[in-house]
Amino acid sequence: MLQYGQLETRVLGRTEMAGILPSWQQLAGSAAEDNVYYSPAYAMPLLETVAVKEDVRFLTVWREGALAGMLPFVRPRLSLPGLTMRARAWETLYTFNCTPLLSRQGTDEVARAMITAARQAGGPDWILPCLRVGGPAHAALTAALSQAEVVHLDVSTFRRAFLQGGTDFETHMNVAVGSKRRRELGRNRRKLEELGAVTHEAHLEGEGLARAVEAFLELEHSGWKGRKGTALACGEDTRQFALRAFKSDGGARTRVDLLLLDGKPVAAGVIVFCGATGFTVKGAYDEAYSRQGVGLLLEVEILKSFLNERWAESLDSATAGEHVIDMLWPGRMEVADLAFSFSAIAPRLRIDAHERAANVNRRLRSTVKQLLGMD
Repeated sequence: MLQYGQLETRVLGRTEMAGILPSWQQLAGSAAEDNVYYSPAYAMPLLETVAVKEDVRFLTVWREGALAGMLPFVRPRLSLPGLTMRARAWETLYTFNCTPLLSRQGTDEVARAMITAARQAGGPDWILPCLRVGGPAHAALTAALSQAEVVHLDVSTFRRAFLQGGTDFETHMNVAVGSKRRRELGRNRRKLEELGAVTHEAHLEGEGLARAVEAFLELEHSGWKGRKGTALACGEDTRQFALRAFKSDGGARTRVDLLLLDGKPVAAGVIVFCGATGFTVKGAYDEAYSRQGVGLLLEVEILKSFLNERWAESLDSATAGEHVIDMLWPGRMEVADLAFSFSAIAPRLRIDAHERAANVNRRLRSTVKQLLGMD
């Protein structure tokens, strides 16, 4: 335990974090920057299934007994090239954002305490993958690093689609989506309607949500991801992760949208919420209707519902770069890995080694996630 004015920091294990779920949930729901991947509703199912053997620690910041900051991390591992060792914010194949949870109250102060404690907690070299450049958390962390004169750099930068409200669906389509694309979407919709009645459903709770999650799992498993063995339903651990994470109780909030043909689901999209943001974490469609573009037709229905009903302030595409959703969502956020070194010995060279390793790692992870259908 370290003390920083009115703040103190502690490194906790997963069992201790499981014992403070209400405090963790409160922080996740009111953080300066929303990150569903580090909310207990999403992270705990991962820790209990696909990441059960990982040695994950949690750097926590406390203010007068209340949790004010949290960063899950893994301790230094060998990294190539450069043979350097670095601590790393915890991520999995199902994690697209490693932004620490920082309280809205005194965000800069919490970030300074977290950065100061990071050296003792994880060592001289760190990397925090997939932070939104210029976002509240990134700004607070980089300011803390600059104030402490710690060498830091954004590496492996890419752009990700996001969507904000503020206009109605018809205006959005006319302004943000080209006429050629609109005509193509219209043709695909008519082709699908020639085959039967096309309807859209959204499920947020109860038996309806449970059935919608099962429909998504079945659609994903019936396609190429199932044939490759990478669909969530292919393994009991990943299936259990989905069933536990994609629900709306215990602090979690999930929305599953379905596009149906004569009552049969032909496309499904899973959105998990944290704070005021919806994260579009998964999607699947029936490949028998790929020529009708049912996956994109469902995205149009979700877009219409979001803009007209305003059930979230913004949507995060949760992609690792370019994606088909880009044609419907005009907003872009810059995403990067934040690398920093406390070392007095060639810190910039150590960061450069991190950047080379991160670029290799990013390409490998992007390839794996594409194979898993997670982009």
